[in-house]
Amino acid sequence: MDLWQTIMVVGRRWYLSIPAFVLGLALAAGASLTAKHQYESTGTIVLREPSAGNTARPNSGNPANPMMAFSDSLTTDASLLIQALNSPGAAAELSAQGGTPTFTASDGNLDGPFIVVTADSPTAPPTAATVELAFKFAGEQLQQREQAVGASPASYIILDSVIEPTQPALKAGGKSRLAVAALVLSLVLS
Repeated sequence: MDLWQTIMVVGRRWYLSIPAFVLGLALAAGASLTAKHQYESTGTIVLREPSAGNTARPNSGNPANPMMAFSDSLTTDASLLIQALNSPGAAAELSAQGGTPTFTASDGNLDGPFIVVTADSPTAPPTAATVELAFKFAGEQLQQREQAVGASPASYIILDSVIEPTQPALKAGGKSRLAVAALVLSLVLS
């Protein structure tokens, strides 16, 4: 069957195709109205060594920071913090502090000791706050680990902000993608 024959069949059976198309439009409208918005905020931090004047020297009496005593130590420390951030305990703690439990931490496919946190929420206010809470959580985790290995405070790893948490923005594709899928389905049905 070619295109014109298909159009002729649809035209002859208008009493089926028009209600199916209207039903599809109603599904698309319903999907668009019932789907929730999703807001997103992202931020990036980097781990760095303390300044040269503050680093502990073996002969100064201050213990060196064991967390920086091996090759690619900052990248490894960032990976450990990412795992801690992605744990259920971190989600529960951030949620208890007013953040949203739907966030992810990763290295953002960047080379080096970077931590990228992305938070999602159906409302705008908690998204940027969640990214900030995640950075605070990472700093506390890092400090606890450095205290546990006996590092001197002068040799603690520093978390620097690379990209501050962005303003919450609507995620592209949520409601509109669902509405377009329902509209395409209505065309196929009709």
